[in-house]
Amino acid sequence: KLGVERNISYVLFLPENKQKYNELLEDELRSNKSISIRPLSIHREVSLKDIFLINEVLKFRNFNQIISIGPKSLLLNFLISLLNVNTNNVHLMTGQHWSSMKRMTRSFFIFLDRILLSQMNLVVCDSNGQCRILKSLGIYSTPLAPPNGSIKGCLSKNLVKIPKLHTFSNNNIVIGYIGRLNLDKGLQDLEDFMESTSSNRYNFLIAGPVEDFDFKDLVKAKSNVHVVGFVTDVDEFYAAIDILVLPTYREGFGSVVIEANSYGIPVVGR
Repeated sequence: KLGVERNISYVLFLPENKQKYNELLEDELRSNKSISIRPLSIHREVSLKDIFLINEVLKFRNFNQIISIGPKSLLLNFLISLLNVNTNNVHLMTGQHWSSMKRMTRSFFIFLDRILLSQMNLVVCDSNGQCRILKSLGIYSTPLAPPNGSIKGCLSKNLVKIPKLHTFSNNNIVIGYIGRLNLDKGLQDLEDFMESTSSNRYNFLIAGPVEDFDFKDLVKAKSNVHVVGFVTDVDEFYAAIDILVLPTYREGFGSVVIEANSYGIPVVGR
């Protein structure tokens, strides 16, 4: 609506590996003629090949402002800032991708973030805690954040009338996890906990795309563990659980915390 009213046009570069999410987003935005969506072959793993993605971005040369989210898009934003001095460059900082790395590697990526962010006109953190980390490590001296809460948000809903994503055959407490199935998310610790608990006390509902971790063996061994993969309707997931766990080793301000709290579901974090 803003684009139509103020004659602003937007180009969204979306990762090709987020196909299901992209399809949902395209359905929502298709009617807005001021928005153009372009796929970008970008992945979470560190790779120098991503530098060449700038060629795809620079096909659209008349940008007035670039807004990036995530480490890879920050790199592209930085390169564009060097090639186009008239562009206003903004980065949304949503986590510390280097926090669980070993000492020398961690120091290198902190130094790299310091260089990349130095070219930004504005850095917005997802929470005040994130701002404090950037300042304390000398990465960026003047980041902004909302006075309370996070830049992320969601609408509160009554889960009573929402169908459950999965129904267990007993009345045990249902513990849920939703997010990427990745070791950085602390899922090995979650699996250890699941193995050590009695099937007569808890059920576990796991949702999210598989990256470098899965629960296949545990699903076969325990009837109280159910894995559903990528979820398009998070309402149905939250309607099916009693407690949300967030065992991640690093997190800026996880949107799942806000989502769960908006539904009145307690969250247990590390």
